[in-house]
Amino acid sequence: MDEKHSSPLGGFPSLLWALFFLVAVAIGVVSMVRRQPAGVTVEGQRAANRVQKREELEKADVEKLTTPAWVDKSKQTVRVPLDRAKKIVAAELVAKKVGPSSVKVELPPPTSPASASSEPSPLRLPSAPYGADLLQFEVFRPAGATDGRPQNTQPPAQPSTTAQ
Repeated sequence: MDEKHSSPLGGFPSLLWALFFLVAVAIGVVSMVRRQPAGVTVEGQRAANRVQKREELEKADVEKLTTPAWVDKSKQTVRVPLDRAKKIVAAELVAKKVGPSSVKVELPPPTSPASASSEPSPLRLPSAPYGADLLQFEVFRPAGATDGRPQNTQPPAQPSTTAQ
């Protein structure tokens, strides 16, 4: 018989090697992460550029709203700050005389009280479709119906499909 040579420690040496390898990989990953400069990524740079561009646009907008400037000298058009423009418009409105409106409004014709309470006339169509006066509709009512209408115990006849 063959006797297997077994170690008194069993699988302990292979477990130690696996643990050593795992620790070495973890140390390698941590050292690689620490070597990268903080905040110097492509996304971080793009975000910083967007923030800078937004701040420049906001500064330009505030300047346009708060400082007077020529828009078009040939047409004598100027840009006036908002607070100053409000004061100018308010002064013009105060100096303006109050008078009757120049807008003409036509009043609707008066209606009589009798016609106001009556029901409006139904809409009239210009003409009925061809053959509309020939159509007849019958409603099937079972024998026990008690709604005051004449009873029809026969179901409606199916229309014929023959050409006339």
